[in-house]
Amino acid sequence: MKVALITKYFLPVKGGIENHCANLAIYLHKLGIDVEIHTSRDNLTERNILPTFEVFNSGVKVYRHSRFWKFSDIEKFDIVHLHNFNIFPHMLIFLKVIIQRKILNKKPPQLL
Repeated sequence: MKVALITKYFLPVKGGIENHCANLAIYLHKLGIDVEIHTSRDNLTERNILPTFEVFNSGVKVYRHSRFWKFSDIEKFDIVHLHNFNIFPHMLIFLKVIIQRKILNKKPPQLL
């Protein structure tokens, strides 16, 4: 199973959502689930300064995008989990998922 966690910020930015995403990614990875985090290259004060790719906690891939809502590989994920949902830009990702019928036509994955 392949899961994308999508969040505006991720570590090293410190906050509740960032910690939640990190802990969730670690837990899912320990279960043998392929997890990717897609986030921005921003911290709270500067734009596009963080690296575009890193491996977090020995196996979780973190992809950072200049415009994180534009990543194009949604079709390769079984689950797309949006964090800190607000109308824009998450709505674009949500619509992309529905248009590709990931929610409507795909059998739910077996978790355990």
